[in-house]
Amino acid sequence: MSGRKASEVSSVLNRANKSRNVFDENITRGLNILKEKIVEYGREFFIVEGMSISEFSIDAKKELSNEVEIVLRKYKDVEIINKKNYTSVYNEYKNKNEELDKKVRKNDKEVKKIFDSIKGKNWYCDQEYKDAEEVEKSYRKISNEKNTLEKNLNKTNGEIELLKGELQAAKKVKNQINEEIKKINEKAKNIIEIRNQANSIKVYINNEINDIDKNIAEKFLKEGYFEIVQILKEIETTSNEEIVKNVGRYEEKISNYKGELNKKYQEFLKIKSECEIKIQNLKNKINEKRLYRPMDYYKSESKAEKIGLITYLKEFVKGEYVEKIESKMKRLESALNSEEFDYILANEKEIDNLVDEAITYSKLKFDQQMKTIDVTFGIRKVMRNLGYQVEARKINGDINNGFRVVAKVGDETIDFDEVNVDEEGKIKIDIDHTENRKGNCGTTWKNLKDKFEEEGIMIQDITKNNRSVLYNSSQTKEENNKTSLKK
Repeated sequence: MSGRKASEVSSVLNRANKSRNVFDENITRGLNILKEKIVEYGREFFIVEGMSISEFSIDAKKELSNEVEIVLRKYKDVEIINKKNYTSVYNEYKNKNEELDKKVRKNDKEVKKIFDSIKGKNWYCDQEYKDAEEVEKSYRKISNEKNTLEKNLNKTNGEIELLKGELQAAKKVKNQINEEIKKINEKAKNIIEIRNQANSIKVYINNEINDIDKNIAEKFLKEGYFEIVQILKEIETTSNEEIVKNVGRYEEKISNYKGELNKKYQEFLKIKSECEIKIQNLKNKINEKRLYRPMDYYKSESKAEKIGLITYLKEFVKGEYVEKIESKMKRLESALNSEEFDYILANEKEIDNLVDEAITYSKLKFDQQMKTIDVTFGIRKVMRNLGYQVEARKINGDINNGFRVVAKVGDETIDFDEVNVDEEGKIKIDIDHTENRKGNCGTTWKNLKDKFEEEGIMIQDITKNNRSVLYNSSQTKEENNKTSLKK
């Protein structure tokens, strides 16, 4: 007989089915988050759009025209924020996810059709094997598209969060402008009332200067602060007539300084907020629980407890990426504390790419580890069904080293020294077979080969001393030789 066997077709279908929807809940959660953020964004936009700017009093326009002009220019500088339609983006993502789910269901029907086709057949399943490979290829393509969809969802959610921050900033600026208009209107009224009283003018000038935060002034506009403070000494030795005559000059000088100082301070707050948001987004991405412990997932699948990226890397890939990510994040935090904003803006994207790389690497390692577990427990099942006492354990306690499986019955021991799957998905099995009796090793391994294949563990040949034991003759007493399985 020739051609593909039904067990080979089943193996391909089982492999395809195991990875078809491991991370689907990430997309569902991302869509729900996006839907909530769209509502929050719309609510915030409605509030900001509806905010009005107060009017200057006639007195303010007359007496404090310079300050009025500064505020008016500031209002013109408030960026007009156009509302972005994220509902269509949400529908696009939702429809794409439904489209992919529809393809999955179509593939599921094809899988059932292929399984039905091979019922009762052992050989000559070449067409079914070809169809199974196409289904597996389709599942992989769908998985890649879902990973892309998940990344786009995370990116859009991050964009909306930034837009919400911009709306909050715009609302703050409008409130600040209204507050400044209110203060200017009150100040204009006060100027008129105290114009003929020099002492009142002194109080006004003193209050204006004392209203300046000394720490902020010395940090952002130190060179002009000394000249402003000198005004206080000047009015103490100037006649009342001169104070009244020069009040406009004092007010203009103080007002210009405060306007320039406020501009520099607001620029500082804006870039600081941007850096804080970027760092927080990185923390959220790192801390998000998106991965599983391999054995937990093997036992409970999607019901297993999820763990964060750093936990997975530390526990299951010897901490790869961890030191690099943590040191770079620590440096970002340090830069934020020391106000090195240029450093943060220049390096944040590199760290974001590093985290994405670590996530992708972790998913690949998880898939590799799950395949190792599947093969190991498939072997354990076969050997137990054949009456062997079987023990399986991780080599040196590390799943990346693979598993050692020891099967014993009577005076016979089959020691699977190493069961592992490499990064390319190739299965490696090293075997030490001890048999203190005369027997036919080739016959034994032919039977085992068939049993393994029924579990989806496909073996081309088993060799010992560079000779095939599947197609050799007999085995003598007291043989204890290393045997390798080729996959």
